Amino acid sequence: MLNNLLIVLPIFALILTGWIARKSGALGPNATREVNRLVVYLALPAVLFDAEISQKGCTSG
Repeated sequence: MLNNLLIVLPIFALILTGWIARKSGALGPNATREVNRLVVYLALPAVLFDAEISQKGCTSG
């Protein structure tokens, strides 16, 4: 149980940080669109690439 909590805790901490930043005014009204673009065009492809190359038993060729 603790192991699962340690896996998901950073995700929820990041969500909470973003929510606090938006509510406090640290992020402007266009920040959501720009952060979404960052995730779609940079972060998500990087995570998918990393997951693909780090699979156990993956062989080249």
